[in-house]
Amino acid sequence: MTEKSLNIAGKDWFTEEEAAFYCGVSLRQFQTHYGELGIQPRRFMGRKLFARDELSAVIERSDPWHRHTQSAEDRQSFIDAIVQGRKEVEAAARLAQKEAKRLGLSVTPNLAPVPLRPFKPRKRKPTVGS
Repeated sequence: MTEKSLNIAGKDWFTEEEAAFYCGVSLRQFQTHYGELGIQPRRFMGRKLFARDELSAVIERSDPWHRHTQSAEDRQSFIDAIVQGRKEVEAAARLAQKEAKRLGLSVTPNLAPVPLRPFKPRKRKPTVGS
């Protein structure tokens, strides 16, 4: 989808597309969620219009963005959980290798792709008349 710039400066009432642009979301997302947010469009001369003040009030009532305000303890506990998960995966892989050896199965620790033969460029066949 191509992004197009809409001129909404000085407008108090927006069409659906302009309202989505004002809210900073896609038209489809706006159409899906404006009803659950309590935004009431108005019908005027066959057009569906949204009030700037109402859109602004809904945005103001929304939850604050907490991602950048995480405490150092929250970040550290998240990192610790990732490290612990990685350790558990590595331990499971070691256990699987031991079990495979015990059963006499072949164990391939690294499944890197191996070329079937060395690459050799093809010679071009001469064209007739050259």
